[in-house]
Amino acid sequence: MAKHSLTCEPSAQLQVSKSWRNPYRGMIRLWCFDIGSASFLITALLAAVFSFMALVTDVPKIFSLLYGMSIISVFAATSWMINRMRGNESIRLIPHLFSNLLIQACTISLLQIALGTAISWKFFDMSILAHLLVVTAIGLSFVRLCLLIPKLFFAAGFLFVIPAFFGDSEISVSIHWLALGNLVILAELVRGLIMVKWSPNAQGIYTSGAEMGMFSVPNIGGKWLQKVHKYLHPAGFFMGNALSVLLVLLMIAFVVLEAANQIFHWQFPTLALLSQMFIITCALVHWTRVQRHKAFELLYLLPTHSGLSELISQFIRGQRRLLLIVTMCIALFSSVMSVWIPELSKIDIIHITMSTYIGSALVLGLGCMCQKIWQVSLSMLVIVGQSLWLSMGVKQMSDGGDESFWLIGNVILFVIAEVIFSMGKRQLWKTKK
Repeated sequence: MAKHSLTCEPSAQLQVSKSWRNPYRGMIRLWCFDIGSASFLITALLAAVFSFMALVTDVPKIFSLLYGMSIISVFAATSWMINRMRGNESIRLIPHLFSNLLIQACTISLLQIALGTAISWKFFDMSILAHLLVVTAIGLSFVRLCLLIPKLFFAAGFLFVIPAFFGDSEISVSIHWLALGNLVILAELVRGLIMVKWSPNAQGIYTSGAEMGMFSVPNIGGKWLQKVHKYLHPAGFFMGNALSVLLVLLMIAFVVLEAANQIFHWQFPTLALLSQMFIITCALVHWTRVQRHKAFELLYLLPTHSGLSELISQFIRGQRRLLLIVTMCIALFSSVMSVWIPELSKIDIIHITMSTYIGSALVLGLGCMCQKIWQVSLSMLVIVGQSLWLSMGVKQMSDGGDESFWLIGNVILFVIAEVIFSMGKRQLWKTKK
């Protein structure tokens, strides 16, 4: 065993009690009071709850998609907590903390996978179980790779597209081989956890992840990106160049994935994914604002405004510009896609565009009201509702449903979003006034 392995105890200086230790002691405090793990676990819980709707509607794909996202969220939370422990130099001074963390993570994962397996076995066919086993293998592999390359954790956000990617595909590998593959990956993960060591980069990754919402983008320069950054200022001040870079990367990723759809005849939901990622990007504006609250003093001292009221007005205008970019992009991409996808009607394009605007405006408006990071996390529940509203609307209208219902619903939600956005202006930096 490695000399500095986190699973080793500090030895001679501590007397090891022979009495049984409760490995779940302090579990709530450890997992639920850390903003990173709490965000992932809340996502996992909500995805699992919404997946149970598939039992009522008898739609296996919904269960496979949402429960797969729940599994991915649990593994992302596990990787986050392991990385947190690796970045804490004093962790070896606390007996059994890392070992207890692993036991707790194993318990959460086993309960979730067992529940998904039981539901698939009882209510659906083996193809759904095969999808869940594939997602489990990917989650286990992600945790193992993050042990080797801690910075890989920043790719956790892209794991959530995997359940959607496998949603319409058939898994030709048998259940037994998939289960065996998971056991092999699990064995390799256990071997890696036994030898895991303190990492000098882990603390920086943990801090950066907490500030940027467990998301990271490469540092790309360029005059045109600087122009986008200036156009969005001061809404993008706390994210820096990451906001403009993220917007550009999302558009590039959309083009690449849609091209792959046409070349390989995939059924990847590119528009729905782009819509969700745009809303997440808007939510990150206020996540970083709250996490980097000390940077407010620097923003306030910039010679671009004459006081707090003018700064707030400029920030709201920056958010309006961000909404304009998001709305124009989703409208343009959906209109272009309708050229080679005749099923994508004008009503569908309007529905997709309006639902994206509504979701983005809601997270920006609610984000302005947030003073604590847990409040920002709760505001991001809008993403789940918007995703369901968008997908259900497109499906119902493509099946010949009442189009007027969805159009009226979009108008009502648009008014609500605008009201909340306006209310957010009055609440932004209220404690600074």
